[in-house]
Amino acid sequence: MTEAPPCVLLPGTLCDARVFAPLQTAWAALGRPGHGQVLDLHTLELTVSQWWTRQLARLPARFDVLGFSLGGVLALQLLAIAPARVRRLCLVATNAAAGTPLHRERTEAQQALWQAEGPAAVARAMLAQASPADSQSPELAATVVEMACATPWSAFVAQGELNASRPDGLPALQAFSGEVLLISGANDPWCGAEKQQAMCAAHTAAQWQEFEGAGHYLPLARAQALARATHRFFHQPDTLCRSSP
Repeated sequence: MTEAPPCVLLPGTLCDARVFAPLQTAWAALGRPGHGQVLDLHTLELTVSQWWTRQLARLPARFDVLGFSLGGVLALQLLAIAPARVRRLCLVATNAAAGTPLHRERTEAQQALWQAEGPAAVARAMLAQASPADSQSPELAATVVEMACATPWSAFVAQGELNASRPDGLPALQAFSGEVLLISGANDPWCGAEKQQAMCAAHTAAQWQEFEGAGHYLPLARAQALARATHRFFHQPDTLCRSSP
């Protein structure tokens, strides 16, 4: 199999390194201990390009990327800023659609809920909306709530602004010359089949795997299956020969 470079892991809204802990444990069992480097979204700023400039100064010359949920939005913005730095890209439970008034409305509602009832209430609401079955798992729900409670208000505001104002990520995905893997849950109301098909149409060589019966929080709920799929992807021989338009 191909010797993979380091993999940068990008968490989602109100998430930190804990969202990837089960995945990293599963990777270690497959012979790749310490493979992923989680970037800290608690330092995210309203100017995402400046945040990426700081991160790129500390990252190796070339690396793989796995972005979960909002982390996938960040990954697509990275493709627009420094596509040559990325070898392979895996987008988990995410989509490339531009921000809409609905995203803005949802962001403002979440901020109002935080101010009224705290971050735990926001986390529980998000979990109930995006992964109703997973919300019944005490361990998974506790992890989601604990991550939210550890998120600074300023980071939450920046994350919401990124979600609400994000540009269309399809042009950057279409121009990307590397390999792409899309993974989604069949029961994810935010990042379902239609969104994945749009990304497949933009990057026609993209691979797409849909996990039956799964919701949004795949790194926590389907860590073993996610580890197997991503391990194969990051270590498979190069098969894609594309040139950037």
